[in-house]
Amino acid sequence: MANNIISADDYIAQIRKNSSVILDTRSEAEYEHAHIPGSVNLPLLNNEERVVVGTLYKQEGREAAIEKGFEIVKPKAQSILEKALQMAPQKELMLYCWRGGMRSNLMSSFLEINGFHTNILEGGYKAFRNWVIGINATPRNVLVLGGGTGSGKTVVLKQLRTLGEQVLDLEELASHRGSAFGALGLPPQPSNEQFENLIAMQWSSFNDEKPVWIENESRSVGSCILPENIYSLIRNSKLIAIDIGLERRKQHIIKEYGCYPSEQLIAMARKIEKRMGPQHLKSSIEYFQQGDINNCLDLVLAYYDKMYVHGNAKRAPDSIHVIDLTSTSWSEMGSEILKQLQKQKLIQA
Repeated sequence: MANNIISADDYIAQIRKNSSVILDTRSEAEYEHAHIPGSVNLPLLNNEERVVVGTLYKQEGREAAIEKGFEIVKPKAQSILEKALQMAPQKELMLYCWRGGMRSNLMSSFLEINGFHTNILEGGYKAFRNWVIGINATPRNVLVLGGGTGSGKTVVLKQLRTLGEQVLDLEELASHRGSAFGALGLPPQPSNEQFENLIAMQWSSFNDEKPVWIENESRSVGSCILPENIYSLIRNSKLIAIDIGLERRKQHIIKEYGCYPSEQLIAMARKIEKRMGPQHLKSSIEYFQQGDINNCLDLVLAYYDKMYVHGNAKRAPDSIHVIDLTSTSWSEMGSEILKQLQKQKLIQA
């Protein structure tokens, strides 16, 4: 049976259409660095074997490399088949390798002989990356959710999503809350390449006729750098700045970070020493050591609020719309924002 090779656009469309298992046939290291979101790794050649075949390709050419590849894979064939059956008992699979070449074609041929139906990504992961770059450069109508540190923007974004709004939660995708303290309690961040992949899968799924909500972020979220188009949209779109009051912000931050040992909080505070100043950092450390997070927050928030005001000063004044939520319950913030924006005719009812 001939291998079914499909374009990146058709490949992504099929992923969205059904629940076929996506197999990444590249090595473990390639997969761990970045992959198509939702795919699972079933290497045809592991890290060491890939080096052997690649070296042979450079030294003796393609035929010698293919022969060596078959020699390595043959003893593993039964194990690969058993793993594929565990992953996809319905025998429906999407496959890809680096460039849609030897590894995915060999895997596809072997599996189809054993009753599987497979689709291969034309051009492989490299073609997917080209698709990602193009998608992330696509302009969209964006509403930026802003507010001082501790305003509960992530909570609001989740509410907006529940209410049917389109939301790109960059901090969720980056596994980081954006501030110097943002890595606490979260899994390791993805590589920047994988971050872009995750964005593209969501960005491509949005309806062009509806706005996309994005939190007001700097160019980087932890170690992850925003695609240029996304960052530009954040800086130049309408900013919906929520105000919940300083005391509620402090309460929210204490609830989120107060459970962490003072040593961890101090280590995070040291990251912003240059901008806070040595005296303020020293005072912050003393407060953390005393367990006095409330007074420490006065110093830390003074730093972050200064940054926030500075960032907003670079925006067109008429692009900033403040929403007063000081008397709104946490559970009603998302719906109140939509209500006020509809009243101001900034969004459609």
